[in-house]
Amino acid sequence: MKKNVVKSIRYSILNLFILAGVLFIAPATTVFAAGCTSIVSVPTIITVPGTYCLTSDLIFPNNYGIAIEIQVDDVSLDFKGFELKGPGNNNIIGVYAAAGSNVIIRNGRITNVRVGIRVGSSSIVENMIITNVANQGVIVNPSNASIIRNNVISNITPVADNSVSGILLLNCASGTGTGVRVIDNVVSGFKGFQGGTRLSVGIEVRSCNGVVKGNSLSGYFGDYGIYIWYAGRHLILENNFVGDIAKEIVCGYFAGTVKYKDNLSHSPYGGKYECPVSGDLGGNI
Repeated sequence: MKKNVVKSIRYSILNLFILAGVLFIAPATTVFAAGCTSIVSVPTIITVPGTYCLTSDLIFPNNYGIAIEIQVDDVSLDFKGFELKGPGNNNIIGVYAAAGSNVIIRNGRITNVRVGIRVGSSSIVENMIITNVANQGVIVNPSNASIIRNNVISNITPVADNSVSGILLLNCASGTGTGVRVIDNVVSGFKGFQGGTRLSVGIEVRSCNGVVKGNSLSGYFGDYGIYIWYAGRHLILENNFVGDIAKEIVCGYFAGTVKYKDNLSHSPYGGKYECPVSGDLGGNI
């Protein structure tokens, strides 16, 4: 019997507004806590490898910028259950770590930002709740050997005609290289800009190979549950649930070889699996 991977979540709705500006990031403000260096205010820049943590909820005071920027490899950032909250506009990134590799971000909540988290290769994002975002919950670029697991991403609402993705994967290894693993995430409440032309996608895979498994995706008339384009040769989609979306799993431009099995599509709008039948390994409903 097919397992249904739907997971219940709660999410709120917040109106987001555009405020123009240039990025400004203040120096890091930290104190030492047991087992980690505590981040006590934002914006903060991390320039030394090590273990960092939050010890309280943090509010980003500016209308634009990056709340926590990680500029080096080998950093672990543990939210320890606390929240990083933006002002609710289109110009904030919660955690930006694209310049480093081997970065771990876990165990917390990010709200009211444009992008929740952006990481690079060999990184892990796990056990995060990311809600009220304007464009992407999690961006991974490059995505080689990165793991995105057990996260809840909800209420992705653009304030302009921009692309929307719960999880966006870019530039994984090609061929038989080590790809990305996206496992047991819940993405819900994503929708495109009313009257706009850009796509809204639960999990978007560009130029990547790897495994997308056990995820639950649903949106407000979202365009695609999982959308693959310019993929590598070894992308596997397994045991994902996609519902209430116009098109469930789609292989777009130059999607490469995509294998898919044991996925459950439940949409009243018709579109289900628009990938080559040669990749159908069975069990897809």
